[in-house]
Formats: sequence, C-alpha cells, structure tokens
Amino acid sequence: AKVLFGSKNINNQIASFKVGAMQLRNYLTYLDDNCLIITMIPSVVEINGKNFMHTEFVADQSLMNRLLTENNCVFYYEDYWTYVQFNQTYGKYIHDNYKLTIYDSVRVKGTEYTLYYISLQ
Repeated sequence: AKVLFGSKNINNQIASFKVGAMQLRNYLTYLDDNCLIITMIPSVVEINGKNFMHTEFVADQSLMNRLLTENNCVFYYEDYWTYVQFNQTYGKYIHDNYKLTIYDSVRVKGTEYTLYYISLQ
C-alpha cells in the first residue's frame, strides 16, 4: 500500500484517540452519483457535489414519490441534530411514512448516527 498523506508521521506512537461521529462525507464517495441524500444539515452533501434535500420537504408526498422514482437511490442521514429536534422536525415523519433500511450506523456517546436507504412502505 502507498501512503498518500502523512508519511512523515507514520511511525509516531499513538497515546489516545477519540471518535467524533460517523462522517457522512466518507460514505458519499461510495454512493452512486444519482443518489439523493436527505439530511437536516445538507451542506456536508452539497460541498461534496452530491444531490441533497433538506428534511423539511419529506412531508410533500408527491415530491417524495417523484424523487423515489427518479433517483437510483434515496438516503436519509439521521444525526445529532435530528435527535435534538426529533419531535419538532420531520425525522419522526420519515420513520412513520417510509420504509427505512439501515445502510450503516454508529453509536457515539449515546447518540446513534445512521444512514438509511429510503423506500415507500
């Protein structure tokens, strides 16, 4: 394997490490370009050049039906901000109205960070 970055530090001893959260941007490179990612914080998706939509639009059933038909895949990213505002936002609506299949998930300090594949129920 070839080290692309950080080779001067490769032999440094590791004294400790911290896990921050599942990094959505790490998953974006593996998703098809025609995928749509629905999230509370769409800037992460936007700066990585992928298709995105804010969660507030999921209540528009005709829009969601069209998006689920036109895109190869639709994902919903549930992160810290979803849990903070779960009952005031559309996170609960997504869970109640769509079939969600976990693509990947990680728990950090009691909060679950999950990337779901969305389909119609």
